[in-house]
Amino acid sequence: GLSLAVVGLGERGRRWARLASMSRGVEILALVDPRVEVAKAARNALALDVPVFPSLQEAIRDGLPLEGAVVALPLGSREAALREALALRLHVLVEPPAAGSLPEVCSFLFRAEAKGLLLKQALWLRHSPPIRAMRRRLWERRLGAPIGGLMLCLHEPGREWEAVQPLSALLSLLGRAPQECMKERYALRLDFGEGLQFGLALGPSGDAMQGILVVCEGGALLWDGRGAFVREGRRGLRWRLEDPLGFKWPGSGEAPGGFLPLPPDPGPSGEEALLARFRTEAERGREQKEAVEEELLPLALLEACRLAQRTGKPHRPAELIEGPTEGGGHVEASKRIEEGAKGDRG
Repeated sequence: GLSLAVVGLGERGRRWARLASMSRGVEILALVDPRVEVAKAARNALALDVPVFPSLQEAIRDGLPLEGAVVALPLGSREAALREALALRLHVLVEPPAAGSLPEVCSFLFRAEAKGLLLKQALWLRHSPPIRAMRRRLWERRLGAPIGGLMLCLHEPGREWEAVQPLSALLSLLGRAPQECMKERYALRLDFGEGLQFGLALGPSGDAMQGILVVCEGGALLWDGRGAFVREGRRGLRWRLEDPLGFKWPGSGEAPGGFLPLPPDPGPSGEEALLARFRTEAERGREQKEAVEEELLPLALLEACRLAQRTGKPHRPAELIEGPTEGGGHVEASKRIEEGAKGDRG
């Protein structure tokens, strides 16, 4: 299998370590964190029988045959860990952003490419069990193409909620995760029409997913963050954040809220057109099988990098960045990276 070290054993690092330990063809050989006691605590919590080191250099010096590293350190320490990993000729999976600015990210990407290494940015959220379960549920319910949604995110400093996420972010990276240090409790109230409402409690939790709502052409799904879809709606949804502790919201003082309408009933002809958009059962079954096999995509890409090195096929910049970006996704991301690289080289 592919031998990895997980660098940074905070909450995200632990999640990546758990994900890697469950991935076929991947073997964790070491846990690395400048805070050795933190790494030891993570090793005990994850029940991993691997050594702990303060740096990747120490792990290599100890004779470990590392091939890659998952870097999940805070941004202030992330760049130094990336430099160390690339200097040691290790493939790298890193929590985005890889650096504090686009030119610096480009510099890392092309530095890795010049060495024949893979540097991959990826959010743990995209490959977490709740997100994979949500995608399966959307397929099972056949509600049509998603058209919008909510993910609840608490930003620091202060208590400012950003609830509406772009569709591409919701279905791909699912936006920013709620902060781990939430101390207050809130409630999300959804109105499904005809007097039917549902309250969703939000509060301190070790789970990154606090609540996801996906609105599709034929209905809506609500994920409660605890592993089950709790309600489906066939009409527009009215949502509102309520604070049982009496917090006064900035501005008007009213809690954030909004309405997510569903398109009008398409009627028989529209429904037929909607159903025609679905692929055959055989194609769906194959797609689902592939989704299961590729659910740990970034880690699988580290393995695939071996083949690229053997064949000599270079990685294009667009293949080294994951997820939607402002201005048009992968194509625009590739252009921005190339432009940044020109500036970096010049």
